[in-house]
Amino acid sequence: NRVQSYAQTAKQAKAEPSAEKAIKLWQELFGEKFKKASSSGGGGSSGQSTSGSAIGGAAAITTPPVVRRPNEARRFG
Repeated sequence: NRVQSYAQTAKQAKAEPSAEKAIKLWQELFGEKFKKASSSGGGGSSGQSTSGSAIGGAAAITTPPVVRRPNEARRFG
């Protein structure tokens, strides 16, 4: 039930034309630290990336870098 509720909130945020309202919806899912990405390109002190696509016209989600583990391939054949 929670996953369905979260998915519904995410769909509402993506469809929301108002950036401020979309941010509020995303904050329901990701917390108060989720904010609109700065347009200056400097990244700011929050560490959030300003590159990537905007979600619901509001903000970009920062994805962590991929860390390769050398033994991972051997484990799966």
